[in-house]
Amino acid sequence: MIHDLYKLCRQIITESPAADRSDSPNNITDSLTTKALELHTQRIRTQQEVIRASAMLAQLAGLPGDAFILPKTPLKPSAPWSHDLASSLKLATQQRESIQIASSRADQYAWTASAAENRYFPELYLEAYASVWRERYSLTETNKLDIVTADGISSEQYVGFGISWPLFDSGVNSAAATAGRLQAAAEQERMRQQQLIAAQQVKTAYAKYTAQLILKDNTRDQLRSAERALTGARQHYQKDPSRAVTTLIQAIDLYLSAYRDVLDNTLAFNTAVAQLHRYTSTWPEHLPSMTQQH
Repeated sequence: MIHDLYKLCRQIITESPAADRSDSPNNITDSLTTKALELHTQRIRTQQEVIRASAMLAQLAGLPGDAFILPKTPLKPSAPWSHDLASSLKLATQQRESIQIASSRADQYAWTASAAENRYFPELYLEAYASVWRERYSLTETNKLDIVTADGISSEQYVGFGISWPLFDSGVNSAAATAGRLQAAAEQERMRQQQLIAAQQVKTAYAKYTAQLILKDNTRDQLRSAERALTGARQHYQKDPSRAVTTLIQAIDLYLSAYRDVLDNTLAFNTAVAQLHRYTSTWPEHLPSMTQQH
C-alpha cells in the first residue's frame, strides 16, 4: 500500500504542468516530491522490519541461520470466535491442561493417603480347601495265591477364618497418609490458582476480541471514506493544483493512516482469537488437527 501511494505521488508529479515542475523552490510539486520520498523511506523501513521479524521467527522455529519465514498470503481476518464469555470460561475450566494436571495429581495424592490410612484397619480373610483323589490298591491273603485289587476315593476339606490387624508400625503409614493429604491440598490450591489465571486470561482476551470486533467495521468504513476523499482530492488537484496540493497531501496521509488502522485491527483481532483458542485449549475448526496432518 505504501508503494502504491508512492507511485501515485510520482504519477501526479509527472502529470503536473511543466510550469509546476520548474526548478523554482516555491513550485507546488515540491510538497508532492517530499511526500513521495517520505513514503519511499517508510516502505524501506517496513521491509526491514518484515525481514527482521521473519528471521526471528525462523530462529524460533529452529531453522538454519540463512532461513526466513514469510507469509504466502496478505493479512486477513481469521474466523471469528464462536463462543460467548460464559462458554469460554467453562471450556477453559474443563479443558485447560494445567487445571487437569493439578486435579489429577490431587486425586492421586488423596487416594494414596486413603490407602495408607486403610492399613490401620483390621483385615478379615476366609480360606477354604478341598481335594479329591482316587486310589488303587491290591490285597493278598496270607498263605493264598489269590490277589484282590480294589479302587477307592479319598477326599479332604477344611475351612479357615482369620484376622490380621497391625497395631503398631512406628507411624510409617500415618506419616504417609499425612503427607498425601498435604500434597493433595497443595494440588487443590494449585488447581484453584490455575482456574483463576485461566479465567483472567479468557476475560482479558474476550474483552480484546469484543473491542476489535466492534472496531472491525469502523476501520473499514474509515478506509473507504479515506479512499473517496483521496479520489476527490486528486480530481480537485487536476483542476486547481496550486490550491489543492495541501488537501491532496492530507488525503494521502489520511488514507495511509486508515489503511494502517485496518492492519492493526486485523492483527489485534487475529491475536485475540488465537489467545482465546490457547486459553481454552481448543483447536480452530478451520485448521486441520495435528493428528490429521500426521
